[in-house]
Amino acid sequence: MVKSRFLIGDFVQQRAGQFRGVVIGIDQMFMQSEDWYRAMTRNDPPKDKPWYQIIVDGAEHVAYVSEKELRSAQDRSQIDHPMLGDYFQEYNGNRYLSR
Repeated sequence: MVKSRFLIGDFVQQRAGQFRGVVIGIDQMFMQSEDWYRAMTRNDPPKDKPWYQIIVDGAEHVAYVSEKELRSAQDRSQIDHPMLGDYFQEYNGNRYLSR
């Protein structure tokens, strides 16, 4: 089993700096279709490493991102996302705590 670097509730930042968000799900390997992979990825991220579902701050969508493309976010301020309450019950000042 592959160990993931981030946990549900962790703040992450896309390495390219395009967004900041919070982890809501973890796949131990890529779980989308080949068509999705070809259309949505750059730099051929590894399929055999963890991929994360991220609720994106200031947006309404969920991003699916390879671990290679993420880093821990320095900004730990609360995020603005309409689905936040669906996944988390509390913010402790450092991370979100799951329901």
